[in-house]
Amino acid sequence: MRNVLIDDNGQTWGPAQTNSGTLKAMFGVDPAKEYGRWQEYTDHLRRRNDVSHRGHAISAADAEASIAVVDDLWLWLTNAAHKS
Repeated sequence: MRNVLIDDNGQTWGPAQTNSGTLKAMFGVDPAKEYGRWQEYTDHLRRRNDVSHRGHAISAADAEASIAVVDDLWLWLTNAAHKS
């Protein structure tokens, strides 16, 4: 899996997880509470799981929304990493 974060204790977080506890431990931020688009991100995860695990189709607009929110979350996390 690309873009997996691993902390000094071996805890991991990847973009397919909604558990934000590891991110809080790593960066001192809790995206579930502090990232303004967290609900959009969890909507993306639902779509992703429907496509990858259930073979569902999604619209082009939903695909673009998923790409946009994932890109934005990674930028947000990068900024948080630089501040920690």
